[in-house]
Order: sequence, then structure tokens, then C-alpha cells
Amino acid sequence: MKLTITAAAALTLVPAIAGTPSAKSTTCACASVAQPDPLAHAPAGIMPDHAHAKGEWMVGYHLMRMEMGGHRQGTNDLTTAQVFELGFQAAAESMTMDMHMLELMYAPTDWLTLMVMANYIQNDMTMSMRGSHGGHGMMGAMPAMQPSQHSHTTEGWGDTSLTAIIPLLPASERTSLTAGLGISAPTGDVGIMSNGMFTHYDMQLGSGTWDLLPSLTWKHNLNRFQLGAQIDATLRLEDANDSGYRKGHRIGSVTWVGARVTDWLAVHTTLSASTEGEIEGHYNGPHRHSAPNDFQANYGGDLIEAGGGATILTPCQWGLLGNHTLGIRATTPVYQDLNGIGMTTDWTLNVSWQKSF
Repeated sequence: MKLTITAAAALTLVPAIAGTPSAKSTTCACASVAQPDPLAHAPAGIMPDHAHAKGEWMVGYHLMRMEMGGHRQGTNDLTTAQVFELGFQAAAESMTMDMHMLELMYAPTDWLTLMVMANYIQNDMTMSMRGSHGGHGMMGAMPAMQPSQHSHTTEGWGDTSLTAIIPLLPASERTSLTAGLGISAPTGDVGIMSNGMFTHYDMQLGSGTWDLLPSLTWKHNLNRFQLGAQIDATLRLEDANDSGYRKGHRIGSVTWVGARVTDWLAVHTTLSASTEGEIEGHYNGPHRHSAPNDFQANYGGDLIEAGGGATILTPCQWGLLGNHTLGIRATTPVYQDLNGIGMTTDWTLNVSWQKSF
């Protein structure tokens, strides 16, 4: 695994600031409880980021769409023709991944919040096939093959996680520090085949292994502004899944600056960094070796992304439509150093909806 980018380094972007007035909390005219703050939740796609009071529930839906296109070897972009010149017979032109996440949170005590998350994944990939000249082989004349393109899709339920969220500081509207410790169960299919062979590793729906999901989230409010940071990791707890391989460990971090524009609207900018190891092991059944994403060494690498978005908290005066949290955040890479020959990330979009009761 490349470790040129460390999650700890990203935290140095966030200064330790103290002694500043707390975040705004207004009393809602239509209820006896305080109006929630649009800065109470981290930007869309950053989870887990907060705990709840005893007896409180929260439901949520999150969508993450990732668009990838073309190839890169390390930090150098490659055309499809250059991929073919390296000896590959096929190359992915584009890939879209949609992850639909269903979230349920409950706090049995003030010091423990539980979060269950299930996700449904849709992957779509377009491949280019290299043409070949005709000739003669052992079976006689062989026809020429023209260059072509085809698309294939996989979809279904992915892995399921259960996370314990523990506040590490006394309840405060100014500063919060929460730890998360989750376990991911291998409920996603890692044995999907196409024409009798395993499909590409990145088209499978889960990791196939039990994974540990630790995280640490810090938030500090400064009047109408907020500074935040999170470190998280995905640590594989098994050497191989049922299909014979194991995904690489991943360590990530994100920092953000948020600003409350109104009582119901906040905007933010984010900077994230991650490093992920290559796949270990090998498919234990029939599979192809025609495209870069058929090889384990061509997965993972280092990634830095910048982005921004907004969070909307609907006013409590709206009745049943009040106190819903809506978030959106878009990111794009500013630096990519991939292991081997991998697909280039173009952009990622996160959309979220959450409701506490």
C-alpha cells in the first residue's frame, strides 16, 4: 500500500481553536424544542459524524455516484491506444457506480449511538475491445476482428455495516469529538460471473470479507462557521474471501469549513485524502486477463479530492416536512497516483436525506 498520503497529515490542516462563542441554536416558534442547526451534520457523504441523545432515532438515505473514465499509470494519463500498446486486449472507457445507502440510527444511552447501514449498488462499465488481424492458426484460417465496444452491468445489495458511535467530550454546542467503531458484514456478492468467468474485481458488489471500520470525527463551531475533520479506515479482517482474493486496506481523512448562511442553509468546502492498497490473492475460478482491471496490482493508490456543497434544514413550521436535513456535495480529484494501471476518477456526487425523531 502506498502511504505517501497519511490521514494524520490531513488533520494538521485544522487548527485547534478554543474560547469562541458557540453555534447558533434558535427556539422554534412551532415547537418547544430548539431548532436544529444546519451545521449539526457534516457535509454529505461524511459518516459517521455525530451522536444522538438517549432515545432518539434517525433514518436516512444517501446516494453516492462516482464517474470514472480513461486510464492512468501512476500520475500519467493513458489513452486507450496506449493501453493496447502495453499488451492488453481490452480497456474500460468509462464506469459509473451508484450506491444507494439506507441508514438507521438509535441511541440507547447518551454515550452510545448505534448505526446500521445497508446499500444497494449499480455498476455500469463500457469496454473497448482491441481489433486483430486475420491469419492462419492450427485450426486453419482465422478471420480478422474489428475493434468494438460493449457495456455490462452488475447490481444488487452490497455489504452491511453496524457501527457504534461514542461521544468523547461532554455535550457542547461548540466542540464535539466522536469515535466510531464499525464492523462490515460481507453481504455483497463477490462471485458474479459473465459468460462463465468471474467479472472484473471492481464490478463485484462487496468486499467478501469481514472488515473493521474505525473513525474519529472532530467539529468546532465559531459563531456562523464550523471547522471539522475526520479520519477513517477500512481494515480487512480476513486473508481472502470466498472467491479467493482480498481488497486492500484503506485509510482516509477529510477536513471541511462550513458557514451558516441562514437558519436553514449552510455551505461548505472540503478537502479529502485517501490511500488504498492493491488487491491481494487471486480469483479461484475461471477469469480473464485481457484488461487492466483484471489484474490485482492495478487497484488502489493515493487520491486527493477537493469539493463543496450545501446542507438545508427545512423549517419546523412546515409540519411533517419540517426538520428534514438535505445535503449535497460534489468532489473532483486534484491529485491521483494510482497503483499500476487504473481507471481515473472524474468526479463524485453525494446526496443525503436524514430525519430525526
